[in-house]
Amino acid sequence: SVEPGAPTSGIVGRRLAALDAEIDRLARLRESLARRASGDD
Repeated sequence: SVEPGAPTSGIVGRRLAALDAEIDRLARLRESLARRASGDD
């Protein structure tokens, strides 16, 4: 794992934040598609 003081830690943190945002977006998209597919609109 990367030490907190390492130069790459900021990059890794930003990548993790971007991944979290993308996962959140995809999860919401999946939920809305599942609702649409099951006719619960």
